[in-house]
Amino acid sequence: MRCTVCVLLLTLVLVSGCGGPKGSKPKSVPLAFEADAPPSCELTNPKASGKKEPLVYKCNGDLFLTTLKECSIPDKFTMLATTRQLLVGFASLKLLKQSVGEFAGAKALESLYEARFDVDDLYLMTFSLRREDCVQDMVAWTKREHASSPESFSEQAQGLARLVSPPPQAPSGAPPNVSR
Repeated sequence: MRCTVCVLLLTLVLVSGCGGPKGSKPKSVPLAFEADAPPSCELTNPKASGKKEPLVYKCNGDLFLTTLKECSIPDKFTMLATTRQLLVGFASLKLLKQSVGEFAGAKALESLYEARFDVDDLYLMTFSLRREDCVQDMVAWTKREHASSPESFSEQAQGLARLVSPPPQAPSGAPPNVSR
């Protein structure tokens, strides 16, 4: 799994190096742990600043996730387009399900994929929030052998969505209410 983490980190660094429409670069965002609840995730790369190298968390054993945030994104770029850039470098990408909804007053897009990266077969889940010109993405992944089904992986990843801070000015709240 360590190799997968390193390779996925490299991919996320490359993706985050791609500037937005105004040349801005996405920033890695720390997870919003609740003060009274012990975190279910640990940072795998504590030396990462979040600027050049994204923060990657290992959660609940075999699930990894990172969050990215970018502002100054014009309305003409749909959530589908901004989410697609997160998937650069994956082979055999297959969309299993996708739903649109709202979370803390922000537009939300949740997508579940099967993918291959190098020699690893993975499940990926992207959860994207958009408020005005800011987009915040959570990308979660695990090897397929570590999840009994795409649905079990999706449920586990959705439980972590509460750790993602909404874009600016949105109150924190419960996990996303996304239509299925």
